[in-house]
Amino acid sequence: MAKGADVSQRITEWRHDDVDGQILLGLTTAGATLDIRTEPGLVRGAIDLLDSKATGDDHVLLGWFGEHEIALNRLADGQVSMFVDGPVLGEGLVQSMGMFVDREELRGVLGRVVGE
Repeated sequence: MAKGADVSQRITEWRHDDVDGQILLGLTTAGATLDIRTEPGLVRGAIDLLDSKATGDDHVLLGWFGEHEIALNRLADGQVSMFVDGPVLGEGLVQSMGMFVDREELRGVLGRVVGE
């Protein structure tokens, strides 16, 4: 992948369900589906990150996939990714899964999830 190449994918489907004060958010792109257990405060923090001006790479906790944290990352060039930080397999080795999504689409979905 060339540095600065836009690898974000469109969100083709999404849904959310409220479960005992938490949110189950499902996001689908052409290449992946991710179910995220999250909370309204974390969604608002993600919206704040997406709305802020990029001055460098930044990230926030978006939620969990099982026991594993999901980080929302905004890169200095404006691209947005979500990574499941899986188990540590050894020194410097962490199993993970990630997907890049369209920033504006994700912002719109998250806003609807919290009733904006």
